[in-house]
Amino acid sequence: MKLLQLLLSIFSVWLVAFPSMLNAHTVDGNQVTLSQLTPLKGVLMGGYTQQLLDASVIQPRQVIDMLHQHSHGVLNFSFAEMSKNRSWVELMKQPNACLFNKLKTPEREKVAYFSHYPIMLYPPIRLIVLNKNRDLFADEVDLERLDFKNTSPAVNSLIGVSLSRTYGEAIDKHVAQNQDNYFIHRGIDANAKLIEMLKLERISAIFEYSDVAHNFFKASEHTLVSVPIKQANQAAVGYLACSKTDYGLKLITSVNEAMSTKAFQQQFVQLHHRFVSVDDKQLLIQAINRHFN
Repeated sequence: MKLLQLLLSIFSVWLVAFPSMLNAHTVDGNQVTLSQLTPLKGVLMGGYTQQLLDASVIQPRQVIDMLHQHSHGVLNFSFAEMSKNRSWVELMKQPNACLFNKLKTPEREKVAYFSHYPIMLYPPIRLIVLNKNRDLFADEVDLERLDFKNTSPAVNSLIGVSLSRTYGEAIDKHVAQNQDNYFIHRGIDANAKLIEMLKLERISAIFEYSDVAHNFFKASEHTLVSVPIKQANQAAVGYLACSKTDYGLKLITSVNEAMSTKAFQQQFVQLHHRFVSVDDKQLLIQAINRHFN
Protein backbone atom coordinates (compact mmCIF):
# COMPACT_ATOMS: atom_id res chain seq x y z
CA MET A 1 0.00 0.00 0.00
CA LYS A 2 2.80 2.38 0.94
CA LEU A 3 4.55 1.55 -2.34
CA LEU A 4 1.39 2.36 -4.27
CA GLN A 5 1.03 5.70 -2.47
CA LEU A 6 4.67 6.52 -3.23
CA LEU A 7 4.20 5.73 -6.91
CA LEU A 8 1.06 7.84 -7.07
CA SER A 9 2.89 10.76 -5.45
CA ILE A 10 5.76 10.52 -7.95
CA PHE A 11 3.28 10.33 -10.82
CA SER A 12 1.44 13.44 -9.56
CA VAL A 13 4.67 15.43 -9.39
CA TRP A 14 5.58 14.26 -12.90
CA LEU A 15 2.18 15.38 -14.25
CA VAL A 16 2.73 18.86 -12.84
CA ALA A 17 6.30 19.18 -14.08
CA PHE A 18 5.93 17.60 -17.51
CA PRO A 19 4.06 20.49 -19.26
CA SER A 20 6.72 22.91 -18.02
CA MET A 21 9.45 20.64 -19.33
CA LEU A 22 7.81 20.66 -22.75
CA ASN A 23 7.76 24.47 -22.83
CA ALA A 24 11.35 24.93 -21.64
CA HIS A 25 13.73 26.61 -24.10
CA THR A 26 17.32 27.72 -23.95
CA VAL A 27 18.18 31.22 -25.19
CA ASP A 28 21.68 32.58 -24.76
CA GLY A 29 22.38 29.78 -22.28
CA ASN A 30 19.35 30.58 -20.10
CA GLN A 31 16.61 27.99 -19.71
CA VAL A 32 13.25 29.77 -19.59
CA THR A 33 9.80 28.32 -19.00
CA LEU A 34 6.89 30.41 -20.23
CA SER A 35 3.27 29.88 -19.25
CA GLN A 36 1.12 29.42 -22.32
CA LEU A 37 -1.59 31.45 -20.58
CA THR A 38 0.48 34.62 -20.19
CA PRO A 39 -0.45 37.18 -22.87
CA LEU A 40 2.51 39.06 -24.32
CA LYS A 41 2.54 42.29 -26.32
CA GLY A 42 5.39 43.09 -28.69
CA VAL A 43 5.87 46.03 -31.04
CA LEU A 44 7.24 45.29 -34.52
CA MET A 45 9.31 48.26 -35.64
CA GLY A 46 10.26 49.01 -39.23
CA GLY A 47 8.77 49.77 -42.63
CA TYR A 48 5.33 48.21 -42.88
CA THR A 49 3.52 50.64 -45.19
CA GLN A 50 1.06 49.15 -47.67
CA GLN A 51 3.43 49.89 -50.56
CA LEU A 52 6.23 47.92 -48.92
CA LEU A 53 3.89 45.10 -47.96
CA ASP A 54 2.67 44.78 -51.54
CA ALA A 55 6.27 44.55 -52.74
CA SER A 56 7.12 41.72 -50.40
CA VAL A 57 6.78 38.10 -51.46
CA ILE A 58 5.30 37.13 -48.11
CA GLN A 59 3.71 39.85 -46.01
CA PRO A 60 4.91 40.15 -42.39
CA ARG A 61 1.36 40.27 -41.03
CA GLN A 62 0.64 36.80 -42.38
CA VAL A 63 3.48 35.24 -40.38
CA ILE A 64 2.63 37.33 -37.31
CA ASP A 65 -0.98 36.10 -37.48
CA MET A 66 0.38 32.54 -37.59
CA LEU A 67 2.42 33.18 -34.44
CA HIS A 68 -0.69 34.50 -32.67
CA GLN A 69 -2.68 31.45 -33.75
CA HIS A 70 -0.10 28.81 -32.85
CA SER A 71 0.79 30.43 -29.51
CA HIS A 72 -2.91 30.13 -28.55
CA GLY A 73 -3.23 33.91 -28.38
CA VAL A 74 -0.16 34.46 -26.19
CA LEU A 75 1.73 36.46 -28.85
CA ASN A 76 0.20 39.81 -29.77
CA PHE A 77 2.10 42.26 -31.99
CA SER A 78 1.36 45.81 -33.07
CA PHE A 79 3.27 47.69 -35.79
CA ALA A 80 5.26 50.91 -35.47
CA GLU A 81 6.32 52.60 -38.71
CA MET A 82 9.89 53.91 -38.80
CA SER A 83 13.14 53.70 -40.75
CA LYS A 84 15.39 50.65 -40.44
CA ASN A 85 18.15 52.67 -38.79
CA ARG A 86 15.81 54.08 -36.16
CA SER A 87 14.22 50.67 -35.53
CA TRP A 88 17.56 49.27 -34.33
CA VAL A 89 18.00 52.28 -32.04
CA GLU A 90 14.51 51.84 -30.59
CA LEU A 91 15.10 48.11 -30.14
CA MET A 92 17.83 48.94 -27.63
CA LYS A 93 15.61 51.45 -25.81
CA GLN A 94 12.27 49.64 -25.56
CA PRO A 95 11.61 46.53 -23.43
CA ASN A 96 9.28 44.83 -25.95
CA ALA A 97 10.46 45.93 -29.40
CA CYS A 98 10.96 43.40 -32.19
CA LEU A 99 12.30 43.52 -35.74
CA PHE A 100 11.08 41.28 -38.53
CA ASN A 101 13.18 39.33 -41.04
CA LYS A 102 16.67 40.22 -39.84
CA LEU A 103 19.92 38.44 -40.59
CA LYS A 104 21.48 36.91 -37.49
CA THR A 105 25.08 38.05 -36.97
CA PRO A 106 27.39 37.89 -33.90
CA GLU A 107 27.28 41.70 -33.64
CA ARG A 108 23.50 41.82 -33.69
CA GLU A 109 23.19 39.00 -31.15
CA LYS A 110 24.95 41.27 -28.66
CA VAL A 111 22.00 43.69 -28.69
CA ALA A 112 19.01 41.46 -29.44
CA TYR A 113 17.47 38.03 -28.83
CA PHE A 114 16.89 36.15 -32.09
CA SER A 115 14.34 33.45 -32.82
CA HIS A 116 15.73 29.93 -33.08
CA TYR A 117 13.87 29.32 -36.36
CA PRO A 118 13.86 31.63 -39.39
CA ILE A 119 10.77 33.83 -39.62
CA MET A 120 11.23 34.20 -43.37
CA LEU A 121 13.15 32.54 -46.19
CA TYR A 122 13.82 34.15 -49.54
CA PRO A 123 15.55 32.99 -52.71
CA PRO A 124 19.14 34.21 -53.02
CA ILE A 125 19.65 37.92 -53.59
CA ARG A 126 20.29 38.65 -57.25
CA LEU A 127 21.92 41.45 -59.18
CA ILE A 128 18.95 43.25 -60.76
CA VAL A 129 19.64 45.04 -64.04
CA LEU A 130 17.49 46.52 -66.81
CA ASN A 131 17.13 44.10 -69.70
CA LYS A 132 18.49 46.71 -72.12
CA ASN A 133 21.74 46.78 -70.11
CA ARG A 134 22.03 43.03 -69.58
CA ASP A 135 25.27 42.79 -71.52
CA LEU A 136 27.05 44.87 -68.88
CA PHE A 137 27.32 41.79 -66.66
CA ALA A 138 28.28 38.12 -67.03
CA ASP A 139 25.70 35.31 -66.96
CA GLU A 140 26.75 34.70 -63.34
CA VAL A 141 28.31 37.60 -61.49
CA ASP A 142 31.54 36.90 -59.64
CA LEU A 143 31.97 39.72 -57.12
CA GLU A 144 35.74 39.30 -57.20
CA ARG A 145 35.81 39.87 -60.95
CA LEU A 146 33.36 42.74 -61.30
CA ASP A 147 34.76 45.29 -63.76
CA PHE A 148 33.07 48.57 -62.91
CA LYS A 149 34.88 50.44 -65.66
CA ASN A 150 33.82 48.13 -68.48
CA THR A 151 30.42 49.77 -69.00
CA SER A 152 28.79 51.99 -71.56
CA PRO A 153 29.48 55.71 -70.95
CA ALA A 154 25.72 56.27 -71.26
CA VAL A 155 25.08 54.18 -68.13
CA ASN A 156 26.22 55.03 -64.61
CA SER A 157 28.43 52.10 -63.62
CA LEU A 158 27.64 52.26 -59.90
CA ILE A 159 25.63 49.52 -58.20
CA GLY A 160 23.11 50.85 -55.69
CA VAL A 161 23.04 49.57 -52.10
CA SER A 162 21.29 50.65 -48.90
CA LEU A 163 23.42 51.65 -45.91
CA SER A 164 20.82 50.33 -43.44
CA ARG A 165 20.49 46.91 -45.05
CA THR A 166 22.47 43.69 -44.69
CA TYR A 167 22.84 41.70 -47.93
CA GLY A 168 24.73 38.75 -46.53
CA GLU A 169 28.36 38.25 -45.57
CA ALA A 170 29.86 38.01 -49.08
CA ILE A 171 28.09 41.03 -50.56
CA ASP A 172 28.50 43.17 -47.43
CA LYS A 173 32.23 42.44 -47.37
CA HIS A 174 32.63 43.34 -51.04
CA VAL A 175 30.72 46.60 -50.65
CA ALA A 176 32.81 47.56 -47.62
CA GLN A 177 36.04 46.93 -49.52
CA ASN A 178 34.94 48.64 -52.76
CA GLN A 179 32.83 51.59 -51.65
CA ASP A 180 33.95 53.80 -54.52
CA ASN A 181 32.20 51.45 -56.94
CA TYR A 182 28.85 51.58 -55.15
CA PHE A 183 26.19 54.23 -54.72
CA ILE A 184 25.35 53.94 -51.02
CA HIS A 185 21.90 55.29 -50.18
CA ARG A 186 21.72 56.58 -46.61
CA GLY A 187 18.12 57.79 -46.44
CA ILE A 188 14.70 56.44 -45.51
CA ASP A 189 12.94 53.95 -47.84
CA ALA A 190 16.28 53.30 -49.53
CA ASN A 191 15.19 50.08 -51.24
CA ALA A 192 12.25 51.69 -53.06
CA LYS A 193 14.33 54.74 -54.00
CA LEU A 194 17.16 52.60 -55.37
CA ILE A 195 14.66 50.84 -57.64
CA GLU A 196 13.46 54.23 -58.90
CA MET A 197 17.08 55.20 -59.58
CA LEU A 198 17.52 51.97 -61.55
CA LYS A 199 14.47 52.82 -63.67
CA LEU A 200 16.04 56.20 -64.46
CA GLU A 201 19.44 54.56 -65.15
CA ARG A 202 21.15 56.65 -62.52
CA ILE A 203 22.71 53.39 -61.35
CA SER A 204 23.49 50.29 -63.39
CA ALA A 205 22.12 47.63 -61.01
CA ILE A 206 20.95 46.86 -57.48
CA PHE A 207 21.10 43.89 -55.13
CA GLU A 208 17.56 42.68 -54.48
CA TYR A 209 15.30 39.65 -54.32
CA SER A 210 14.03 38.87 -57.79
CA ASP A 211 10.33 38.72 -56.91
CA VAL A 212 10.47 41.98 -54.95
CA ALA A 213 12.16 43.87 -57.79
CA HIS A 214 9.79 42.54 -60.43
CA ASN A 215 6.82 43.50 -58.26
CA PHE A 216 8.00 47.12 -58.23
CA PHE A 217 8.34 47.06 -62.02
CA LYS A 218 4.89 45.63 -62.78
CA ALA A 219 3.52 48.87 -64.19
CA SER A 220 6.82 50.01 -65.72
CA GLU A 221 7.78 50.08 -69.38
CA HIS A 222 11.13 48.56 -68.45
CA THR A 223 11.83 44.85 -68.06
CA LEU A 224 14.31 43.39 -65.62
CA VAL A 225 16.86 40.60 -65.58
CA SER A 226 17.90 38.81 -62.39
CA VAL A 227 21.55 37.81 -62.55
CA PRO A 228 22.82 35.06 -60.19
CA ILE A 229 25.73 35.94 -57.89
CA LYS A 230 28.42 33.31 -57.41
CA GLN A 231 29.07 34.20 -53.77
CA ALA A 232 25.36 34.34 -52.84
CA ASN A 233 23.71 31.20 -54.20
CA GLN A 234 21.85 29.97 -51.10
CA ALA A 235 18.43 30.90 -49.73
CA ALA A 236 18.48 34.04 -47.61
CA VAL A 237 17.23 33.56 -44.07
CA GLY A 238 15.68 36.21 -41.80
CA TYR A 239 14.85 35.92 -38.11
CA LEU A 240 12.72 37.73 -35.57
CA ALA A 241 14.86 39.89 -33.27
CA CYS A 242 13.56 41.27 -29.96
CA SER A 243 14.85 43.56 -27.22
CA LYS A 244 17.57 42.05 -25.08
CA THR A 245 15.46 42.45 -21.93
CA ASP A 246 13.55 40.06 -19.69
CA TYR A 247 10.39 40.83 -21.62
CA GLY A 248 12.14 40.40 -24.96
CA LEU A 249 13.36 37.00 -23.77
CA LYS A 250 9.78 36.00 -22.96
CA LEU A 251 8.65 37.08 -26.43
CA ILE A 252 11.37 35.08 -28.19
CA THR A 253 10.76 32.04 -25.97
CA SER A 254 7.08 32.04 -26.89
CA VAL A 255 7.94 32.58 -30.57
CA ASN A 256 10.23 29.54 -30.47
CA GLU A 257 7.51 27.47 -28.83
CA ALA A 258 4.93 28.41 -31.47
CA MET A 259 7.33 27.80 -34.36
CA SER A 260 8.37 24.40 -33.00
CA THR A 261 4.88 22.97 -33.53
CA LYS A 262 4.23 20.79 -36.56
CA ALA A 263 1.06 22.75 -37.33
CA PHE A 264 3.01 26.01 -37.63
CA GLN A 265 5.72 24.43 -39.76
CA GLN A 266 3.21 22.90 -42.17
CA GLN A 267 1.49 26.26 -42.60
CA PHE A 268 4.90 27.94 -43.01
CA VAL A 269 5.76 25.61 -45.92
CA GLN A 270 2.35 26.19 -47.53
CA LEU A 271 2.86 29.95 -47.28
CA HIS A 272 6.10 29.75 -49.23
CA HIS A 273 4.47 27.50 -51.83
CA ARG A 274 1.80 30.14 -52.48
CA PHE A 275 3.96 33.22 -52.67
CA VAL A 276 7.27 32.14 -54.17
CA SER A 277 7.84 31.89 -57.92
CA VAL A 278 7.97 28.40 -59.41
CA ASP A 279 11.70 28.54 -60.16
CA ASP A 280 12.59 29.15 -56.51
CA LYS A 281 10.14 26.83 -54.74
CA GLN A 282 12.31 23.73 -54.58
CA LEU A 283 15.32 25.67 -53.32
CA LEU A 284 13.27 27.27 -50.53
CA ILE A 285 11.50 24.10 -49.44
CA GLN A 286 14.88 22.35 -49.13
CA ALA A 287 16.15 25.26 -47.01
CA ILE A 288 13.04 25.16 -44.78
CA ASN A 289 13.54 21.44 -44.20
CA ARG A 290 17.17 22.02 -43.19
CA HIS A 291 16.26 24.71 -40.66
CA PHE A 292 13.24 23.03 -39.10
CA ASN A 293 14.52 19.44 -38.94
